[in-house]
Amino acid sequence: MSRDFQSITHPDDLATNLEKLRQLTQGEVRNYTMEKRYFRPDGSVRWIEVEAVAMWPEGDLPVWHMAIVQDVTERKLGLAAQ
Repeated sequence: MSRDFQSITHPDDLATNLEKLRQLTQGEVRNYTMEKRYFRPDGSVRWIEVEAVAMWPEGDLPVWHMAIVQDVTERKLGLAAQ
């Protein structure tokens, strides 16, 4: 809870994530979805899918956004039960 998303995002995914967030806060898009990697506290890496949605009226200044995060590691690595 004390860490921000930048500190747990894999470095190879951070620039794309920051660009998508910039587009959201600048009003260029109202939402985005991406797959990226997060570091867990033990140092292991998990793939996640994040969907971020603007929670302010279109045309207003950004106030806050909502992000829905889902662990998709098994699907991404082809480990899902069949």
